[in-house]
Amino acid sequence: MTKFSTALIGCVLALTSAIAWGADGTAQQVRELETAKRELAQKSITTKGIGRHKLALEERKVDGLIDDLKSGKPVSPSEIDRVLQEAEKLAD
Repeated sequence: MTKFSTALIGCVLALTSAIAWGADGTAQQVRELETAKRELAQKSITTKGIGRHKLALEERKVDGLIDDLKSGKPVSPSEIDRVLQEAEKLAD
């Protein structure tokens, strides 16, 4: 093998593993966000008034992040963490 083909194979392997890792990371984030969305929806069933409104707003934020991740848009990990923390706080 030439140096060029060896380097090309190395680049392809690195890119493939990076794509696979990114897809797994995104899938995990989507699962976490979907769990948070379900918990918010369950909590809103037994909540009335302004509390229910806050839960609905947070559920929409979570849903928007899920849509962005599924469509391949870049989403800041800190934004995901912030939304997950807020959802957990509201769902308790």
